[in-house]
Amino acid sequence: MLQPLVENAVKHGLLPKKGGGTIKIKTYKNAGFNVIDIYDDGVGFVKGGAYNSEHKEKEGSHIGIENVNDRLKILCGGCVEIASIERWTVVRIKIPVFSSGKAEGNK
Repeated sequence: MLQPLVENAVKHGLLPKKGGGTIKIKTYKNAGFNVIDIYDDGVGFVKGGAYNSEHKEKEGSHIGIENVNDRLKILCGGCVEIASIERWTVVRIKIPVFSSGKAEGNK
């Protein structure tokens, strides 16, 4: 799940930027989710918009992101979110924390 998102950050964020850039990956738990954040300081995301899985057709073509988001939903009820935070584009993978065979919050 992580590979295509990091590849997107390199291809669409860093390669078009003169002088390259930086990718950071951060993992943590938050509100019943295991979270993986992929930060890049490349050329940025579509101005005024972010990936929204509910309105794909309005946001443009994000096939790699859509595929990862769909897989996460099917496999574990997870999701992908994208936002611009200061100079960074952040792709966030959220995977529900499982305990006793059930996702937290779905007991």
